[in-house]
Amino acid sequence: MIINLSYVTANKQWQLESFDQLLKYLSIDDNESRCQFDVSISNKHQPLIIHPNTSKFLHPTDRSGVITIRHNDEIELFCSTGFSHPSTIVGNSVRISCKQSGHFRLNHGRADVSSENFQCRKHPYHSARRRMDERCFNNATIVDIGFNIGNKFLIVMTLCHDESIQTTYYAQYKLTPANIAAQRGIKRPSFIQSDFFPGKDINLLYSREHQRKIFRADILGVDDDDDENEEEEVVYLSRGHLAAKGDFIYGNEQRATFYYINAVPQWQSFNGLNWRAIEDGSRRLAADRNITLNVYTGTYGILSLRDSYGQAQNVYLDMVNKQVPVPKYFYKILFDAKGNSGTVFVCANNVYASKDEINRDYIICNDVSDEIKYINWKRKDTKRGYCYACHVDEFLEKVSHVKGLSVENLLI
Repeated sequence: MIINLSYVTANKQWQLESFDQLLKYLSIDDNESRCQFDVSISNKHQPLIIHPNTSKFLHPTDRSGVITIRHNDEIELFCSTGFSHPSTIVGNSVRISCKQSGHFRLNHGRADVSSENFQCRKHPYHSARRRMDERCFNNATIVDIGFNIGNKFLIVMTLCHDESIQTTYYAQYKLTPANIAAQRGIKRPSFIQSDFFPGKDINLLYSREHQRKIFRADILGVDDDDDENEEEEVVYLSRGHLAAKGDFIYGNEQRATFYYINAVPQWQSFNGLNWRAIEDGSRRLAADRNITLNVYTGTYGILSLRDSYGQAQNVYLDMVNKQVPVPKYFYKILFDAKGNSGTVFVCANNVYASKDEINRDYIICNDVSDEIKYINWKRKDTKRGYCYACHVDEFLEKVSHVKGLSVENLLI
């Protein structure tokens, strides 16, 4: 990583480079010195950037994506496998403090940091940690995904995962104005099964070949000799993120979203169109209004399709054991605690549904979509995923996943 630091006086300016252009510039004014860095710039093996003495990431407070550190204040950098640069750092954690010299100083030592790169040997390791003393909806398991840093755990998201039917009811996390300045171009890693979905190769269950067997032959009655490319986009269930990669600032956080327990089967055309529009609009909303949103992204029900005999069948990726269900609905709750306002977006995960089926089977709360202007969607297009918006409290009367959440106003 390269930090761009500037030391400014009335007459001179010096430039230093290190920390992969992450620390973008340092300036000193008449009142105090301060270090500022732009989080949108990253490198291959960036350390975790942490509030010292806490288990929280150091994030910007507004949409600029710039973090300001006052003179003598510290930040903590953490690498699970230690630092490759500077080579003088021993261990996997280091503190640097902002100095008027135009440098950062390590651990209150005398030596200033100048042009060395702060870089980990490898990406910091993330993990999924079950909470053994708490449960969520339907006696499901609460799972935190994040980073072990010594005796602390940095939480990226919290999931409510049912290990009996092997599905996740919802993911909970926060969107802030700074999320709009998230690091770009982070390579998508492979999904991780970890110790969930025992006895299964979950990656195989998501394969096109396996899905073709379920939908084309077992349920829809399409002959295997038919053109396999016919409606391929429709017949494809993607690994639908609950907590989206783009909803997190640092590349390290984004990589931590790639757990199969943070994914559920979602039609690809729906995933890439109306659902993506809701995700994009939610991030813009937080930035444009300078608000923090508490987000619950979840699923509800099991998709039912008619087989070749006209009989309705619930659909699972594991049809034999009736596990890893394909959800009937996706939902996203946005809650602004300061304004006590919120909205829930509800979408049908059924690209085969007719208008009559949508009206009869998929509308579970009063549609207030006409009042919502911050989502750019074609919400009534079934192939894109039929979606609508509701009051949160009305929705939670039908879908009681989230406890203790009461929302007075509609977030419009």
